[in-house]
Amino acid sequence: MAGWCILRAMADRQKDPKISDLGLRRRPTQKRAKKRISDILEAADNLLAEGDINSLTTTRVAERAGVPVGVVYHYFTNIEAVLIELLQRSTQRMLEEVFEELSLAVEENLSWRAANTAMVDALAKTYWRHPGYLELRRGAGYSKPLDDIIKGEKRRAAQVLAERIVALGGDKVSGLEEAYVIARTGIEAATSLVAFGFASGNPERILTESKRQLNAYMSTYLDH
Repeated sequence: MAGWCILRAMADRQKDPKISDLGLRRRPTQKRAKKRISDILEAADNLLAEGDINSLTTTRVAERAGVPVGVVYHYFTNIEAVLIELLQRSTQRMLEEVFEELSLAVEENLSWRAANTAMVDALAKTYWRHPGYLELRRGAGYSKPLDDIIKGEKRRAAQVLAERIVALGGDKVSGLEEAYVIARTGIEAATSLVAFGFASGNPERILTESKRQLNAYMSTYLDH
């Protein structure tokens, strides 16, 4: 378990402070301020679910949140900053759930297939929880800070999964470096398939296929 904790710490340290600084202007301490920020982010999330990310403005977000547009600018420099904060919060919670599921798999000595299933389910929870998450990820290609958050999410998830692979891979996996390549490939495939599932309007069916394909790929290295 010591190696697992070290890897988790290494993943956490890779949060980019430069990206974090692009979100909120100031971190609130009062309950009312925190509620206003949550309302603003929820409004942006819901608007993303209804339309194109390019049509999102601070004015529309303020109207949906029921606050003056000046309140939005009090906490955020522009609409991109709102999106950065929304994406950071949603991906951080998703990563925490992935870490929790994989850590539980280690502690309870679950099979790697069960761990994969739990990981895909954790990825899917974010889409269920945030209706605008799909559009937010689509728009990441137009914003380097957003794209960097997505890449960091995949990197940290792969680092944690890599240790699980090392623990189970035996002679088929030479070490953590090779395990990371395997894990990153699996993460890329899983995240793409989960996104496709929600874009297709049939997430349950695609999630099942995502787990099947991920397990088939991983079995090359983990079945003995």
